[in-house]
Amino acid sequence: MAITAASRDDEPLLDTRYVEGMVNFQGEKIHQNSIEFGGWKSVTRVIAVGSVDSFIFYGMASNLISFLTSQLEQSTATAAVNINVWSGFVYMLPLLTSFVADSYLGRFSTILFSLVIYVLGLVMFSIYTSLQLSATSCSKNAVECIIISCSSPSTFQTPTFNWWQIGLCVGSSSSHLILNCVQDILGWGLAFGISSISMVTALIVFLYGVKSYRYTLKSDQADNDQTPSSIFKVVRPLLPLCFICLMYTVVDAQNVTFYTKQGSTMDRSIGPHFEIPAASFQSLIGLSVILFTALYDRAFVPFSQALTGKSNGITTLQRIGGGIVISAISMVIAAIVENRRLQIALEFGLIDDSKAIVPMGVWWLIPQYVLSGLAIVFTTVGLLEFFYDQVPNELRSVGLSLYSTVFGTGSYLSGFLISVIQKATSAGGGYGWFANNINQGHLDYFYGFLAGVSLVGFVAFLCFSKSYVYKGRAPNFVH
Repeated sequence: MAITAASRDDEPLLDTRYVEGMVNFQGEKIHQNSIEFGGWKSVTRVIAVGSVDSFIFYGMASNLISFLTSQLEQSTATAAVNINVWSGFVYMLPLLTSFVADSYLGRFSTILFSLVIYVLGLVMFSIYTSLQLSATSCSKNAVECIIISCSSPSTFQTPTFNWWQIGLCVGSSSSHLILNCVQDILGWGLAFGISSISMVTALIVFLYGVKSYRYTLKSDQADNDQTPSSIFKVVRPLLPLCFICLMYTVVDAQNVTFYTKQGSTMDRSIGPHFEIPAASFQSLIGLSVILFTALYDRAFVPFSQALTGKSNGITTLQRIGGGIVISAISMVIAAIVENRRLQIALEFGLIDDSKAIVPMGVWWLIPQYVLSGLAIVFTTVGLLEFFYDQVPNELRSVGLSLYSTVFGTGSYLSGFLISVIQKATSAGGGYGWFANNINQGHLDYFYGFLAGVSLVGFVAFLCFSKSYVYKGRAPNFVH
């Protein structure tokens, strides 16, 4: 919802008693000390909607690799590429919706419209899967239905982004423990039915807060500031970081593809009668994020404050850089574990048996999942805060769309790398790194490759961070 104001020539001087550029649902100015509009009361509703979105999205994305390879009999490489392309489109879509939100419809109206489409899409999914129609069509339509919220309060701070990430992880972890089990045991139709009910509930929660939100007050000057040329001028200094962080997002994309494929070939039994779905182990990432976010706020920030004297302990770019290093380390560990899994498969003569369970506990994957969660606490949350903070208030949605675009482009890049590497390594009749039977492939080589490229990206990141000047601040150097 955007409310148009008169020309600035007719406006009085800025009154510091009121929140600049914001009004309540009746179009009235909001007093600086008002607790009736905005604040944590509104933030919690937005976080709740984001948590439900995460519950639904990751509940589907995390298990697609198994569904495509087992039910649709796609090759490992083809399934991974399809998932990366689908995820890339999902993450790129906010680049369009954010522009529409900031320039035309307003953030509230855009989210409301998106949520309605979301509910309709999930209902159609439920009907389609119940009638056992093509799952490929469902995947295609999912792109049109999943949205990443472009709503944000006017004064987000670091703790808010941390809580936002916790909300997303509560949703994703719940989906891995609930939806993935429902999909594997009771079917995808019921899983989409549960998702539909969840999103309807989220829509009700969002609408219940209509009278408590702050709305952007649009002016003629704001309209002039939101032309494509002016937007590009604002985001141009941020583009180098977008390119530098692409390899981090490529590493992140492996969580829902090859990590799950690895786990599906390992011993996942608990007792004689129960086997944990491979996709459910992705809940370890969400649980790690929740744990490490709490430790970050309560332990790391106070400790680093004492060392650096900075309000947040370290700068946003330092936080991002730390996560890139952790991400590279996770790939090194993933390569070591995968190499050991292949050795055990060879020792037991299971290389040529695509359905064999390698006698190696799936718990060996815990370190790479946990480190992925720790990297998210540093880099993913850091990127979210950076792109939000380094653009004007009128373009905050565009800033956040840059964040999602980085992950979308990374998903496309991941799919491209997989296709090229598979074609190169399977030349001459070989199985390639991403063989349909991963016991005959070499995911360990791929993980090692990603670790090396990530370190190269970190060097480029250091060069960028040493020269970048924060908006309205002195330069912050990463030492």
